[in-house]
Amino acid sequence: MRTTRRAGVALAAALAAGLPLGAQGVVLELRPHAGDTIRMRLMQQVAMTGTMRMGVADSTTTVVTVLRALTRAVVERSDAGGTVLATTADSVELSSTGGHRGRAAGLGAHTQATLRGRVVRLRVAPDGATEVLDEAGLSPGLRAFFSQMPATLPRGPVAVGARWTRTMDMPAPGAPRAGAVSATFRLDSLSRGDALAHISMRGVVVRRAAAAAPSTAMRVAGDGEIVGSIVVDRRRGWLSNARTVLTVRSTLTPRGASGAPLHFRMRVDEWLQAVER
Repeated sequence: MRTTRRAGVALAAALAAGLPLGAQGVVLELRPHAGDTIRMRLMQQVAMTGTMRMGVADSTTTVVTVLRALTRAVVERSDAGGTVLATTADSVELSSTGGHRGRAAGLGAHTQATLRGRVVRLRVAPDGATEVLDEAGLSPGLRAFFSQMPATLPRGPVAVGARWTRTMDMPAPGAPRAGAVSATFRLDSLSRGDALAHISMRGVVVRRAAAAAPSTAMRVAGDGEIVGSIVVDRRRGWLSNARTVLTVRSTLTPRGASGAPLHFRMRVDEWLQAVER
């Protein structure tokens, strides 16, 4: 009996050794090497459209804001708990169409002046969750800019075809935890000798039906969806490419019988790409 069991274990080990790495399971994590410099290019476009019934016709306003940035991060240290980065925005461009042009131009100039050259230290967990370590003097907008990555990677080894789900809060201005993003990720394939992991993502956005709007006189309800893809460079321990499209639809309804509801649609297109030098 003992001989048969040993033979079975040996056979299983031999079969596993012959399987491709992707079939056995791979570890997907962000863990760059201490001393590395990581350069990333970010492009984000936010299109917001609001529609309200005015008399017998609808009145619609659309504002599109585009952010382009080049960031540089030096890996100060990396251990089992995560990685500490000193991050700087070398180049920032912000433009806007629609809405109040003068106000948008002023906001763009202020954002560029505030971000460019500012060094912010971040801790990045192996699953991708990002935390700002030195928040003193940082506005909510700056914190959001430097810590855009939520936890997206699996907590253990996965094989090609495996799926995992992560849920993240989606705060709204003036209404923290107004909704959540529940996304399912899938390891689609491995390439370049298993160095690059290609991941797809699809999920839903659910806003809590009774969420409060920035004004207490309004109630908010809505939903949405998110789709995207991620490429993880397993040798470098960092992202090679990430693209997401987030769409959120909301209806702001005045409490009581006064006023027409405001229908609001937001689409966020984001592209993050590693820059090689």
